[in-house]
Amino acid sequence: MRSVSVGMIAVWGLAALAQGQSPAEIVVRVRVVDTTHAPIAGAEVSVVRDLNTQVASGVTDALGLRDLRVPRIMDAYQVVVRRIGYERTERFFARPVSDTVALQIDLRRVVQSLAPVNVTEQEDRTRRHYHLDADEIANSTRLLYDATDVLTKIRPEMLGSSDCALQNVWVNGKRVIYPPPNEMALARRGTPPPPAPPPTLVFQGDGSSGRALPASPAQRVEADPWSALASIKPEHILEINYIDCYINDPVHKKGSDQAVYIALKPGIGYDPAVGSFVVDTARTAKANELPPIRLAGIPDSVLAYRGRLLGVYNGRTGDPVVGAEVIDLASGLRAHTSKTGAVSLLYLPEGRSSIRIHRDGFRDEDMDVTIAPEMKNPITVVLTPNP
Repeated sequence: MRSVSVGMIAVWGLAALAQGQSPAEIVVRVRVVDTTHAPIAGAEVSVVRDLNTQVASGVTDALGLRDLRVPRIMDAYQVVVRRIGYERTERFFARPVSDTVALQIDLRRVVQSLAPVNVTEQEDRTRRHYHLDADEIANSTRLLYDATDVLTKIRPEMLGSSDCALQNVWVNGKRVIYPPPNEMALARRGTPPPPAPPPTLVFQGDGSSGRALPASPAQRVEADPWSALASIKPEHILEINYIDCYINDPVHKKGSDQAVYIALKPGIGYDPAVGSFVVDTARTAKANELPPIRLAGIPDSVLAYRGRLLGVYNGRTGDPVVGAEVIDLASGLRAHTSKTGAVSLLYLPEGRSSIRIHRDGFRDEDMDVTIAPEMKNPITVVLTPNP
């Protein structure tokens, strides 16, 4: 068999070749391990869109693995993993350039602690009314559009009282100052009622009390904190804590009381001008992509399909298979996968070809591939390790 050098083939052309037609579904390969990297069997894995729209779910096997198929969309997905005795863990991922997403989720055991000796009614009330976590938000049956809905519909106590209304919003430890006004959110908040009229003589039978009409908790919040809350999606929130003007302020900074402290989930960023966002989604597609192939004398239009990529992965661990041979059965030409498990099929002729993927320790995989202008999406091959 003749061998062709693949030094001129740049494996980093994967994203450039994925710009063509993509499959309607993607495979989400999840591996769940503990802090010692031991696999966790029986963990419930769910792929969620928006706040709590479950798209796919399953349970990990003895190797801690689970493959799920979900529709390819322009927005981001959230992978949620639960297991009794472990903390719930989430991971967001943006729209991938290939047809497979491999994620490793590390679960931490729930810390077992004794109940505090001195528990007062005030501490219990503070915890119950001034704290909110992701599970309670996700379990709400009401429509939650943003963080303003989270507070008004689940924890109106966090909006404060008439003499101690919410004034400040902190996100991931930073105070949000002068956020862009959100007119739609301000319209939902409503207009505070007019002040009470001056006291007048009330005759018997007159129903007027001289008091101002009661305001809803939302109407007591000023425009800036309300606009900041409206820029945060409920599915991005890890937890919310509130400090009013009556509780001893542990932060002791300007604007640290009458404030909600919002912690976002891992992989979520925040910008007052944009709101909360999945970090990968915030980057442009070009920033996520690697440089395209550049070979002298070959036009980019030809490379876009002639350099079609093939990725080889371990069927048990999901890891890339390095050094696998991809052999053209007709000509004997072959190339080897790189450390990313990918190889370019530039050496194959146009049209349909039969290839064999071989790697010591794995079962051979034979398949047909087509090199044509309309076939640009990468190919994923899963090899099964030998017993």
